[in-house]
Amino acid sequence: MNTLKHATYRLLRKSERYFKTDMVYVARGGFWVTAGNIVSALAAFGLAVAYANLLPKESYGTYKYILSLAGIIGAFSLTGLAPALVTAIAKGFDGSLRHAFKTILRWGTAIFMISILGAVYYLINENYTLAISLAIVGVTLPIIHSAGLAGAFFNGKKDFKTSAIAGIIMTTVVAAAVIVTAMFTHNPAILIFAYFLSTAAVSLSIYLWTLRTHKPCGSVDKNFVSFGKHLSLTSVLETVSEHLDKVLVFHYLGAAQLAVYTFALAIPNQMNAVAKGIKSITLPKLSEKDIGALRDGIKAKTLRLFFIFLSITITYIIGAPYIYQLLFPQYMESVLYSQILSITLLVSSTMLIAQMFVAHGKTKEIYINKISSDALKIILLLTLLPFFGIWGAVFVVLFNRLFSVLMMYILYRRM
Repeated sequence: MNTLKHATYRLLRKSERYFKTDMVYVARGGFWVTAGNIVSALAAFGLAVAYANLLPKESYGTYKYILSLAGIIGAFSLTGLAPALVTAIAKGFDGSLRHAFKTILRWGTAIFMISILGAVYYLINENYTLAISLAIVGVTLPIIHSAGLAGAFFNGKKDFKTSAIAGIIMTTVVAAAVIVTAMFTHNPAILIFAYFLSTAAVSLSIYLWTLRTHKPCGSVDKNFVSFGKHLSLTSVLETVSEHLDKVLVFHYLGAAQLAVYTFALAIPNQMNAVAKGIKSITLPKLSEKDIGALRDGIKAKTLRLFFIFLSITITYIIGAPYIYQLLFPQYMESVLYSQILSITLLVSSTMLIAQMFVAHGKTKEIYINKISSDALKIILLLTLLPFFGIWGAVFVVLFNRLFSVLMMYILYRRM
């Protein structure tokens, strides 16, 4: 066993000549991140198969519409505090966790008020499903956002094992709760209740366990909340643009077409989620390095990631019809949309540049990139989707990701 361990260690060290990075660090963190992502992907597939076979398109489309509304409402909390907390914890400011929890919980008042106003609007219009659902969102979402900071704490500590295990527990419990509920009812409000209640319960349990076992205390990074507010401000447009397409599809095309569009996004989004797992490994490491040293090697690493993601994208485009025929035969009309949307995975190869901006507090660059690309996406969605339907949404998603890469590269060159 020791011989195999030493041989693996030597192989990883030798591979650093090609990858130009600490491969032992990547392997240690990457194993658990990959394990967590695999479980998350399997759970997502399980949920998708369950939704496709248990729920009518109208029910599933309404359910996804409510989740999209919840995503937009959640944009008005301090969503950027989590990555800011990672950098603070990586620098040794463990006391920042409790401070971040209290800060986000206070900001949760805005989420509660917006949700209740939405619930009252739908109640007046006699749409009781949406009214009840938004009330559930308003009560549970502040708890989910604040308690969810435990994951940022573990990532800042480079404890990717605990972070992955916590994520696996969360994913498994929530998926099981929603699938079991879907077996007994098609009511979107009850599905929303199962989803948000289980998520809030597990998030809070993990946070309290973190406080009890790790006892995070000590000094607080005096700058991380301010930096988190900057990241949150830039992420408002991003979050709105991320969910606006689904809201518009629901309003212009109806719940059934939103179900079709959602299934087109399902697998490409999961592939991008796996790619984003790399970000959780890189952020604390990038925070420790001088930005000049990072600039020297990041271009080559980005190029290598591009070719890896290119091979995955091509494989998916070829296999997508067979995957949908096997798992989601009711949604074969989603295949072509999904194949085109999978091209967005190539954009994820630039994640290291984006993380470099975050790790070293490049607020100006983050603002320019986020605001320009997200504002453009919102404008294009409002302009094209009403006329071109799902094809308009697909074009906007793809074009926007390419535009974001171009902006990021320009900002990187100017640093």
